Amino acid sequence: MDMSTNGAWVYATAASTTEGKAILVFDNSNNIIGTYAIENNEINEGYSSTAGYFRVAVPANTVIPKLQSRNSDNSIFDTQTSNQWSSGKAGSETNLDLQEDVSLPVTLSSFSATYSNGTIVLRWSTESEVEIRGFNILRSEKRKGPFEQITTALIPTQGNGSVGKEYEFVDRNVESGKGYWYKIEVVNMNGENLLMGPIYAKVEKESILPEGCILFRNYPNPFNPKTTIQYHISQEAALSPISLKIYNSLGEEVLTLVRRTQNPGNHSVDWNGRNSNGMEVPSGIYFYQLSSGGEVIGTKRMLKVK
Repeated sequence: MDMSTNGAWVYATAASTTEGKAILVFDNSNNIIGTYAIENNEINEGYSSTAGYFRVAVPANTVIPKLQSRNSDNSIFDTQTSNQWSSGKAGSETNLDLQEDVSLPVTLSSFSATYSNGTIVLRWSTESEVEIRGFNILRSEKRKGPFEQITTALIPTQGNGSVGKEYEFVDRNVESGKGYWYKIEVVNMNGENLLMGPIYAKVEKESILPEGCILFRNYPNPFNPKTTIQYHISQEAALSPISLKIYNSLGEEVLTLVRRTQNPGNHSVDWNGRNSNGMEVPSGIYFYQLSSGGEVIGTKRMLKVK
């Protein structure tokens, strides 16, 4: 772990730092993210600290809900929990004892990821929000990362103080049959952000939706001020209403380009970069999704530039 970029130290008074004991540090998903152990009167894992304290390297900006000390036979000696503990920014040292009376900027009551019609829907609820700007979503195909931010704009906070809110983000840039891990980055006013998660969801392999339906790449891409979207409708799909919608990077619907039955064959439609109110949308990543009778045929990404 590189302490200058993604690691931080935490320390606290230990339930026991005696021979044969180990202290484990857990994250929100009950994963062990740090260990302190003493063997043969030497620190086997962890870092030197003042007597009576343990000092462990953990990921930076991470919530720490549980500490646990175990005996040499791995049986549990003591467990301590808190909704106040978290590591600081990269390279910092945090005394968890001093966080007992310091509230976290946000308390999550739920965080879920589910598959829905060719997309992954993330939902989370907060019980409290204190001096935060909003949230970013990070994604990886592996549990331990690396994670990359997939939101191109901050999801703004809606809560205040002890009042929480419910949030939703739709990840449309996913592939059939693949699984993804997600984290929430809580962006604080003071710049010391926190990470929640990870959680996992898998995109189910979809059956062939009506045979012969194809959603092509838009052209040009990137574009400004307009782009053309082409698609092919099969005989079977033509029996149901066709829908072609534009979404922004937050998963919000921007505009419905097509909503009607259409003849089989090739079709094309232009998008002029404006929303349903006729206002020009800002530059950034957008998604277009083609459906037949409510079943998703395909989703593709495009980039609007200045």
